[in-house]
Amino acid sequence: NSKFKESQGNTVKMQDISSTAFAAIVEYLYCNSVAYSSEHLIEMLVHAQLYELPHLFHMLTKFLIGQVDDQNVLCTFSMIFLRFFWFFFF
Repeated sequence: NSKFKESQGNTVKMQDISSTAFAAIVEYLYCNSVAYSSEHLIEMLVHAQLYELPHLFHMLTKFLIGQVDDQNVLCTFSMIFLRFFWFFFF
């Protein structure tokens, strides 16, 4: 018998992730592919790192790098930095 709260019930509460991003990560786990949108990309990157999914993290990073241009580089950097900083340090 496990002492984790999740083992006592049939519900695991996922916090700090949207249902869309979580569904995409589950799709990746089952199918080894994922359809992602730029709307949930940063959120998925954070959780791929958190859940130790290096292949997913690499796929999402490659996609993100392909989206960066001289018009959005600062905005993209600040979104990533703030999301990672906030998530892992607070």
